[in-house]
Amino acid sequence: MAGNQVAAGEERGMMANSEWVESWALGNTGFHFDKHDPYLDEHEEEIFGDEPKNVFVPLCGKSKDMIWMHGRGHTVVGVEIAEQPIRELFQEHDIPHQVLEVAGVGKLYKSNDERLLLYAADIFDISESLVGKFNVIWDMKSIVAINVADRIKYRDLLLSVLYRDGVYYVGALEFDSSVWAGPPHTMDRKAIEDLFPECLVELIDEMNVTGRTLSTLKSEEKMVEFNDAGLALKSSPYLYARTYKMKFK
Repeated sequence: MAGNQVAAGEERGMMANSEWVESWALGNTGFHFDKHDPYLDEHEEEIFGDEPKNVFVPLCGKSKDMIWMHGRGHTVVGVEIAEQPIRELFQEHDIPHQVLEVAGVGKLYKSNDERLLLYAADIFDISESLVGKFNVIWDMKSIVAINVADRIKYRDLLLSVLYRDGVYYVGALEFDSSVWAGPPHTMDRKAIEDLFPECLVELIDEMNVTGRTLSTLKSEEKMVEFNDAGLALKSSPYLYARTYKMKFK
């Protein structure tokens, strides 16, 4: 995701907000999956404990992860530049809701039970004063979608809305950047640790998916590749999908 000041095509590997909106309008959404992340089922107690949590989902699209969390009693706040997927998510799941205008930010789609709140907005217009703080940040490869030039302010924003005892789950890809400039962008563990020096970084899941196609990964319910990057990433001599768990030191 880019800040509004970044023009489309201005730099290789960058995308402007308008391009993300266009991707949804044209159906170029290989980054979207029709099922929730199976990691949630496998590690529900570890992630959420035994009490409802406040969860922040950056660059949320219409991720089924949010429906899964909401259905289990958690309060979910998401942000997505394109309004289309947010509108579709509420419609497809028949969630009673209202749509509010938030001055200087965008639209807020809010469920009637006030536990699913999705902002159609630039993520950099979001602040702690607007959304509060969270027990869990669920960043499943949003960090590799953000423009590299925006990573530091993205990090600063997300850490500002995380409680000191909160947990940040982040998914990333590592591949040969010469075959694909991004997005998604490659990030190995060192890149994560360098970006988050104030956090302890623990690798909790890893898949070697070198040479595998998007269709194969989808059939196996492995949520790895994005958009038309699939063929390019298949040609990388290595491709790893990893999930990290981070806490403040």
